[in-house]
Amino acid sequence: MNLIIMLSLFLSVSLSYAGNIFVGGVNLANVSPNSEQEVDPNIKVGVTVSAENISGNLRVGIGYTQRGYSIKQSMMEEGIMATAMAATTLNYLNIYTLYTYSMQNNISMFGGIQGGLGLGGEFEMEMEFDGISMDFDDDIESDDMSFDYGVLVGGDYMINDKMGMRCSYYHGFANIIEDQDSDDNLRNTGVQLALLYKL
Repeated sequence: MNLIIMLSLFLSVSLSYAGNIFVGGVNLANVSPNSEQEVDPNIKVGVTVSAENISGNLRVGIGYTQRGYSIKQSMMEEGIMATAMAATTLNYLNIYTLYTYSMQNNISMFGGIQGGLGLGGEFEMEMEFDGISMDFDDDIESDDMSFDYGVLVGGDYMINDKMGMRCSYYHGFANIIEDQDSDDNLRNTGVQLALLYKL
């Protein structure tokens, strides 16, 4: 199914069912290698949207998040500089449960667990060598992505009764790639910066 159609269905269902708070912003995604791999991942900016239902101090949410990472490497080969830039985008449908603690009337902290179903993604790479540029891209199938799970912690600041801001951190415990050795695998991390709107 087309990703845009899936997102439209997700937003329609989630906003009608979990219609208390809408969250939308950016995810500063990265990964954590499982071992001392020769990879130095950088931040990959993606989007994150979700809808939450509030019941006392508990919040249950459903959302869509773009995760992934980027890499830039340079090396000298026979006196010629070669540069490679790559970006991996991973799409997830997330379900999460949070426990919130109000510190003041407009500030609250939260922590909880989150699970993510892989929807597929994309790998893009650009290489430059001796003045020659080459581009490569490939789709990542959802079957190649493991079920993601981890902890989500952060805080909310409400500007008024309707609008607020959120900063949160996610740390995944699952290997990203299905059926790959753990030592060669990666785990999702990310900082989310978002706006809140109470419906």
